[in-house]
Amino acid sequence: MILRQRATKEKMKAARDVVQGKCTVNSVRKNLMLDPTRITAFPMSEMTSLSKRHLRTSPPYQTEVLGGKSRLDIAASKIIAHTFSEVDHVDFKSRYLLPIAKISLLFFLFTLLLLYSAYYLNVLSLS
Repeated sequence: MILRQRATKEKMKAARDVVQGKCTVNSVRKNLMLDPTRITAFPMSEMTSLSKRHLRTSPPYQTEVLGGKSRLDIAASKIIAHTFSEVDHVDFKSRYLLPIAKISLLFFLFTLLLLYSAYYLNVLSLS
């Protein structure tokens, strides 16, 4: 990428050289015909860092991040409550209920893990 200020100076210098007869149009054609899509007003790294900084300080993003932390705590509490209720209510004398409870618990935990990992991958990709 070329900065707009530098591109303007190069074009002006090339045009002056042609007018003064120091060079031909063909020799400075590259400077005179700069691709306008490659010209930017600010460096790309500066624009990227500024955009990220403004995004992180915006109220919707702050709400999303803080809300995500509270949703994570809620999910963790649900897992703890579910595991406690499964262990507490399972009849350990029965040989059939325990494997079913373990399978349902594992399925529940796996589903929660998938949902929240997908959510956080989307949130982290914004930052």
